[in-house]
Amino acid sequence: MKANQNKLDFEETKLRGLQMPLFVSNPFENSVGDFWGILETRDYMRARYGLVEALMKVETREAAQAALSHLLDMIRLCRGDNMGVRDLTPGLMLRLGEDRQCYDFVLWWLADNQDPESDEDEDEDEDEEDEELPFFERKNEDMFEHNYIDNYRGRFLGLSYKAALMLIKIRLLLGLVALQKSSDIDKRLPNELFNRVRSDMVGSVVASRKDIMSSADQTGVINKLKTQILELYSSVKRYNKHFRPVLSNAAAHLKTRPYAYSLGGLEEAELVLQYLYKAWIETPGAISLIRGFVKARR
Repeated sequence: MKANQNKLDFEETKLRGLQMPLFVSNPFENSVGDFWGILETRDYMRARYGLVEALMKVETREAAQAALSHLLDMIRLCRGDNMGVRDLTPGLMLRLGEDRQCYDFVLWWLADNQDPESDEDEDEDEDEEDEELPFFERKNEDMFEHNYIDNYRGRFLGLSYKAALMLIKIRLLLGLVALQKSSDIDKRLPNELFNRVRSDMVGSVVASRKDIMSSADQTGVINKLKTQILELYSSVKRYNKHFRPVLSNAAAHLKTRPYAYSLGGLEEAELVLQYLYKAWIETPGAISLIRGFVKARR
């Protein structure tokens, strides 16, 4: 860890001290959004990613928060995200319990960043526009909506995002099921304590929805979420048939380190598993719920 931090400090000092043409001088201030387009910044970005990888091996909340902060700032500096660090971001947010931030981030990236299906000229124009857009501007999107299965307003939805969204929906579902069962809590508890216990059971996102918390029956919303999860599961399977088997047999795939992968291939599934697995296993019942859905569809 110390070696990674020292390497980053060295590269940052070197980059800040470089004598470059006026239009790229001080890229930390003058080239925000197009950082990777300046060749001299790339060693710094690689060193920063090396520190992120080291932080992700540390099993503390503080290390996960530090890694996430680095990733978000790397995307702020390089809005095109040439290194693909956005794929690591959802898993860290979910591990930190930042489900709403994760949902907002996914929709922000899909709506406001590059479309890989565009032609080259359109990409260049779009990159210039994206650099002028506010960074991570989406807040408090409706997490119960569902209009992004295979793409969102024409944007490509990759495996890391699909799997993260599926886990978010599963967490919402588990919270609603817990809410449905909360009638079993002893009503003789003081009202303040009763509400606190119930809020802890359902999670912060569900607890923030007064309309849901005040409803006597959650069956309609539960069925809606089950449908959304099944659709996301089908979308994940269409995109990469290896992900669900890899998730169910994670031990055999967590230590592999593919240096390259193809979309839809086993290596992609293994990488995304490593980005998201801790968030999945830290959600009791999530993997077994997916297994149950799979059995029900056979």
